[in-house]
Amino acid sequence: MPRHEFAAPVRPKTSTLKCDGLAVVNDMTDFFRPLFTALTLTCWLSWSFAAETNVDVVTELSAPLQFEENGRIVGVATEIVRELFARTDWQPEIKMLPWARAYQNALARPNVAIYSIARTPEREEHFEWIGPIVPIQFGIYRLRSRNDISVTSLADLRRYTIGVVQGDVRHLYLQKQGMQDFPEGNLNTVSSQELNYRKLFAGRIDLIVMGSMTCVTKRIDCEQLTLVHTLDELSEGLYLALRKGSDSTLVASLQSAFSTMYKDGKLLALQKPLVDLTQHANVLK
Repeated sequence: MPRHEFAAPVRPKTSTLKCDGLAVVNDMTDFFRPLFTALTLTCWLSWSFAAETNVDVVTELSAPLQFEENGRIVGVATEIVRELFARTDWQPEIKMLPWARAYQNALARPNVAIYSIARTPEREEHFEWIGPIVPIQFGIYRLRSRNDISVTSLADLRRYTIGVVQGDVRHLYLQKQGMQDFPEGNLNTVSSQELNYRKLFAGRIDLIVMGSMTCVTKRIDCEQLTLVHTLDELSEGLYLALRKGSDSTLVASLQSAFSTMYKDGKLLALQKPLVDLTQHANVLK
């Protein structure tokens, strides 16, 4: 019998494409070549857009949400924001600024993310909103030793000096209730909440507006404070936000990352220290 020789099968050339953590192997046959080319272009465009879009993240000093420790910005809200961006193609640095400056940067420039920001009717049309990233319960507090201070309504607040951060939601809210800044009014504005704490304990102001969880951190002696009035209208949670007109791919990526974090439980896990603090805030009542 004649001897038949069979040629070994020739394997098509292969190549591997990685995109968003997935490896796609192409056998480079004529059938798959156009699909592979299209997928390559899609991945390249996604990377290219991310590379060309510069993103800044700004925040203020407000423990325990965000504060500096050993030269690094940390805090419950900060860890959530870092996790959000870790799930996108962007890895920006976080800058800590006075609130008024941080807010103006975010309001004036696209692709500047700001946290932790309250979502109010006045701000609604100016920003794209991701969140809420953390729960919050705002209230007005006095020193426990100041029994001369009596507040039963917002109108009573006009009789006392209140420490607020220039331009933040608490400041704007009290202005909306008819209160005015010094020297004509009773609102004492500063650049950071840390300064308000110092003024309150030094007796330079009568009241302070803050979140309930703030007092139960080690930075504040909460045994010396008493809650005199709650601000329920402001207690709907705090957000990460970007100005309208920011890169649509960036906004969609962050919104998708937030949804995924909520579904897989990571968001609640990162919020847990804050929730635990809030649950122990009964010492303030």
